[in-house]
Amino acid sequence: MEKKRRGTMSNVAIVGGSGFIGDALTKKLMLESKYKITILDIKPPKLNVEYLNTDITDIDQLKKNLKNMDIVINLAAIVGVDYCHNNPEIVESINFNSVKKIIEACKVNNIQKFIFSSSSEVYGDLVQQPLDEDCEKKPLSVYAHSKLKAEEYIKNYNADMDFIILRFFNAYGENQRNDFVVNNFIDKALENKPIEIHGDGEQIRCFTYISDIVEGIFKAINCQNQREVDFNIGNNTPISIKELANYIIKITGSKSNIQYVNYGENNVRKEDIKLRIPNINKAKDILNFKPSVSWQEGVKKIVEYKRHVLSFEPPKK
Repeated sequence: MEKKRRGTMSNVAIVGGSGFIGDALTKKLMLESKYKITILDIKPPKLNVEYLNTDITDIDQLKKNLKNMDIVINLAAIVGVDYCHNNPEIVESINFNSVKKIIEACKVNNIQKFIFSSSSEVYGDLVQQPLDEDCEKKPLSVYAHSKLKAEEYIKNYNADMDFIILRFFNAYGENQRNDFVVNNFIDKALENKPIEIHGDGEQIRCFTYISDIVEGIFKAINCQNQREVDFNIGNNTPISIKELANYIIKITGSKSNIQYVNYGENNVRKEDIKLRIPNINKAKDILNFKPSVSWQEGVKKIVEYKRHVLSFEPPKK
C-alpha cells in the first residue's frame, strides 16, 4: 500500500464522532491544518465539519462512506452499566460485530491506520496494580467482554494497516452525560441533593480529563509504523469514589450529604471493580503521552463550566 507523503493533508474519519469524546477530538483536530475531518454517526455533530449519516451495522454504507479516508478512529460504542447489562445483543452488535464491519470497510478502502477506543474495564478486578498492557484480562461486564472481543479480533486481523488500541481510564469532562459518576456527583452537589454511592465508596479509580484523552488519541494519530499495539491512556493518580464525592461537596459549598447504597442481590453494579490504576509507561515511551490535568483541576473546570457557562443554579425552595 502506498503511504501518504509527509506534509500532505490526511482525511480522518471519526466513527461515532458526535459523542462526548468525538466532539472534543474534532475540536482538537480542527486546530490542525493537516487534517480534513469527517464524522460518521447516526446523529449530526455539533461542530461544522463534514458529516455522513452512517449506520455502522451496514457494511455497504461503511465501504462507501470510508472511501478516500486515510485514518479511521472508532469511538462508536454502547455504554452504560445498566443498559449494557439489560441489552447484551445490542452491545454485541455495536461493540463487536460492527467493529468487524468497520475494519473490513477499512481494508477495502486501503486505510492506512485504524485506531480503536477500548476500555480499562477489559482488565477486570485484578490484584496486580498498576495495570500494564500485558496483564491478564478478566472482563466482568457485558460491555467489557465486547471490548475485549473486539481487541482480540483486531490483533488477529491480517491487513496492511496500522492498528492501535487505546484503553481509556475513566474519561470525564464538560458535556459528558450526567449518569457518569463525576458529572452526576457535581450535578447533585450543585442542586444540594443527596449523592448516592454504591457500596462503601472505597472503590479506587484514576479519572482522566477529556483533554488528556484527546491528547492520547492525537499522539496515536501521529505515531508512525505501530502495528497491533495497545496503550493505556489515563491519569495514574488514584482516588476513591468517597474522596471524590467529599471533594465535590467541599469546592461547591454544597449542603449535599453522602448516602451509601447497597448493591442489592440482583444489582448489576455488583460487577463494580474495586481497584483500577494504569501503568502508562508504554504510552509515555512510545507515544510521548503524559496527562496534564489533575483530577482536582478537572473537577473544578466542570464546576465552573456548569455554573458560569450553563448558569447551573440550585432549585429554589
